[in-house]
Amino acid sequence: MSAVSTTSTPTPTSTDSSERRGGSIFVRLSWMILGNFVAVILAAMLWGANGTEELLLSLGYWASIGAVSALRYLDISRFGGLTADGDAPATMAHWRRHTMGLVGLASVVWGLSVFVA
Repeated sequence: MSAVSTTSTPTPTSTDSSERRGGSIFVRLSWMILGNFVAVILAAMLWGANGTEELLLSLGYWASIGAVSALRYLDISRFGGLTADGDAPATMAHWRRHTMGLVGLASVVWGLSVFVA
């Protein structure tokens, strides 16, 4: 007689669903608000910085820009992120467009903070 495996795949529970929803909210708020807030603060701090301070603030600024893009990617790919209107699921085309705009604007802001100040 052969042994029959009685293992089954786990079914999602309401706890899994609420944890996923909580993660989705955290990721969405992080890329929409927190990451941009950190970038703005660092850009403002860059305004009069020189030397090592300028380098460290610039690294932090670009890390925050990278984090915003990575969190947006995670929101779309893992949590079913929505478009800015909130009426349709976002796609990788939305992510690419968002990242290109983000990097373009961030470059202008960084340049103004470093070279004009």
